Amino acid sequence: MSYYFSTDSWWVTTLVLMVFTTIPVKIGAELFRALNKSMWHCALAVVLGTIAAVLLLNFVGGFLAFISVYIAMSLIYWQILRLSLAWSFVFTLAVILIQFAMVQALGKLGMLVSG
Repeated sequence: MSYYFSTDSWWVTTLVLMVFTTIPVKIGAELFRALNKSMWHCALAVVLGTIAAVLLLNFVGGFLAFISVYIAMSLIYWQILRLSLAWSFVFTLAVILIQFAMVQALGKLGMLVSG
């Protein structure tokens, strides 16, 4: 059984990335009652957070980069989704846990489907 995912289709790749990134942010925004919880705001936060993460990982590096990414993403969520500053840090952790749970669930589903 091959686990190869073809990225020939731009739409399929975009949809998969949307599921793994924007949907957990949307779920978290609903749970934390963010003022801006539309899909547009969630997607914008994900795009800006991804750009910040890539830049920080490339320029800072090491464990300090992971801490910097966490802080940067919390600040981005705070500004775009309009959470309180303290709750944005908790929100970032919740989004990470939701993403981890989704990956685990998909892994279990794949194991069930494959036999």
